Amino acid sequence: MNAAPARPAAVAGTFYSENPAELRSDVEAYLAAVTATPPAGEVLAILVPHAGYRYSAAVAAHGYKALEGSSFDTAVIIGHDAHARGLVAILSDAEAFETPLGPVAVDRDLVAGLVEENQSIVVHNEVHRRDHTIEVQLPFLQVVLPDCRIVPVLFGEPNPATCRAFAEAILRRRGSRRLVVIASTDLTHYPTGETSARVDHDTMYRVAAQDLPALFTHLKDAVRHGADDNIQTAMCASGGVGTALEVARAGGPVAVKVLHQANSGAVPGGDTRRVVGYAAAVITRADAATADATVAEATAAAPAPAATAAEPEPAEPVEPAFTVAPEVRRALLALARRRITAAVRRESWEAPPPAELAEAVGQPAAVFVTLHRQGRLRGCIGMTEARLPLWQAVQDMAFSAAFKDWRFTPLGLEELHEISIEISVLSPLTEVPSADAVRPRHHGVVIRRDGRSGLFLPQVWEQIPEKDAFLSVLCKEKAGLPADAWKDPATTLLVFTVVAFSEP
Repeated sequence: MNAAPARPAAVAGTFYSENPAELRSDVEAYLAAVTATPPAGEVLAILVPHAGYRYSAAVAAHGYKALEGSSFDTAVIIGHDAHARGLVAILSDAEAFETPLGPVAVDRDLVAGLVEENQSIVVHNEVHRRDHTIEVQLPFLQVVLPDCRIVPVLFGEPNPATCRAFAEAILRRRGSRRLVVIASTDLTHYPTGETSARVDHDTMYRVAAQDLPALFTHLKDAVRHGADDNIQTAMCASGGVGTALEVARAGGPVAVKVLHQANSGAVPGGDTRRVVGYAAAVITRADAATADATVAEATAAAPAPAATAAEPEPAEPVEPAFTVAPEVRRALLALARRRITAAVRRESWEAPPPAELAEAVGQPAAVFVTLHRQGRLRGCIGMTEARLPLWQAVQDMAFSAAFKDWRFTPLGLEELHEISIEISVLSPLTEVPSADAVRPRHHGVVIRRDGRSGLFLPQVWEQIPEKDAFLSVLCKEKAGLPADAWKDPATTLLVFTVVAFSEP
């Protein structure tokens, strides 16, 4: 390997202060400003941004706050995606990386082991010489974990397979080291602040849901469909995020908590017409129940309606009473299963309503179809207005949930026997005068204002049981409105009930 004695600081004085005392004071102030209590549990990895401190250090501090009080031997810091075809990772074997606070030692033994482990993992110190995505993390690391060594990494060709390959190399070569992965990444470049907030939320939802194929598909689609919004990338270091998840999950269930999100337009004098998005998140060890709960929490704030396999708890019905007979439920579930099966197998499809139930399923209805795989959301699509006969709405939404939910890759043949299907039939929407009329664990809610709208099924109460929080998340995350918009008399609130039934 072409070892270098030390890598000098490249962006001191531009991305952060070159004065040691001032730099340490800045970092300590950013950390002190974080008042939220980090999630409990062993920290395995963090995700933090890497822009100039003026723009993103306040966000990064949320991630490093989670490391306070921990003890690690080595931090694998993964920066920019180099998009180097055929390479998994590009490392540096310099003796140290320098900052105004002093040198940070490189764990050269681990670097050498990783290179030996996989021929697509290489050392190239020159590529690292001008990079800032690793360097800007070091002052925080020096304050929070002053004795921690580093493995500096620029990712090669990011995709789920290369993330898994690099994670496997780390796991095989880590030995007895206490190791943490730091994924150094910004999010959207360079849409408006409003677009950045929407796309970044969708991105971090997929990170929290721990679904790498869906994450990488989303990142590509965000750029492909975001040309008019000037989205040049949705995540500039996706390889690090994927690797962090793979390394963390190798030891059992994990929880991903998004700690903070912002963008460059939020700083004093920031330009909201052209921004870069930032987020901080932490990955911790968790038992299976906690891990599932964090995925459910992400699902509750997802960019499409979320649901669980549980039927809503009984409550006083909204008049008129609304039911779906048992034989109709069975017929509709069978219809949804046949529709998905035909599409997966590329068979032609033409299905009239079940003859014996033609009257019961011929009336227009609003429907959501939700797919779960091994207990986790695999797709959910629906309609809030009764535009189609019930039988047709079910088959159409079943197809869409399997193949058109852009949060997930299209359903594959190998998954067909692993999914379970849930159908939610909505009652007619009823406008209510205020949030006082919304009943937790019973009502689904639609919120509308200024041409924006959002919907939560009643099942979301399972994840957000407190009314104020439920309505605030609905406004902010689903409708793109201020979190307190539900309190405004100009906002329309509509409620509905759901008859939800699923395959045994």
